Amino acid sequence: MNALVRFLGYQIAAWFALALVARGLGWAGPFIVGLLALYTTIPLLLFVRWRGWPFYPGAAFRLLVVRALLYTQLMLPFVAAGAVIGMLIGLPLGMSMVIGRALSGAIIGAGALVLLAGYVGSRRLVVREVEARVRGLPMAFDGVRIAQISDLHVGPQTSRRFLRRVAQTVSGAGPDIIAVTGDVVDDRSEDVPWYAAAFATLRAPLGVYLIPGNHDGERSHAGSPCDSGQPRHLRWLGRRIAVAPPEYGGDDSRERLAARRTPRLTARDRRHRRSCRRHAPGKGA
Repeated sequence: MNALVRFLGYQIAAWFALALVARGLGWAGPFIVGLLALYTTIPLLLFVRWRGWPFYPGAAFRLLVVRALLYTQLMLPFVAAGAVIGMLIGLPLGMSMVIGRALSGAIIGAGALVLLAGYVGSRRLVVREVEARVRGLPMAFDGVRIAQISDLHVGPQTSRRFLRRVAQTVSGAGPDIIAVTGDVVDDRSEDVPWYAAAFATLRAPLGVYLIPGNHDGERSHAGSPCDSGQPRHLRWLGRRIAVAPPEYGGDDSRERLAARRTPRLTARDRRHRRSCRRHAPGKGA
């Protein structure tokens, strides 16, 4: 409750500061600020209250609601701070609203350029070739090519043409191993078929391997072997596989608890085991 009160207090203060400097634009200025505040704050509160969307967010919803509230809330503290600082600077000059409006507007413009650059960059396919030198590497692995795919966050808003380009580029590189290192979808298991349709044909002589990311976790893969907390036996390509839950190495108390509760594999399990791993931001893949 205290966190909610602090959050609401911050929202009210920030939007009030913007409404003040927007008064110079006429009655429409504060009105637009108020509408924007409601449009980007109410969905955020509902998302927190529901602990996620209780429905499948389609492409239009993600674009018009999720991205709108995300980008607005990211810029809000900087724009509001600019408005307050500008008003304080202009107060001795009798131009508090003018300077506050100018400074906050400049921050909005700069933020919009940064977000636009990020969006354009996310639409570009970037390929980096890295030569790794590993001391003591067996000669059999010398020259092995590994293609890594990561953090595509596939959803209904993702360009299918872009995904085809990724698949074609990876196949064209002629890798010996393909490693998919997480965040294949963006929190929704309903998007897995989109990913599978784009990359199901990927092949490599030494195999294609995938680990889930933090966006492929409990909400997107509820009930999956990697989140079950128990070894599960699956049949894949005619083989029996015991899939072990991930052993977390992070600092989060829930992760440590999950690791403590991970049961030991039986001797039978160990003959067939496969280990689930998950990348986590700031902790490496």
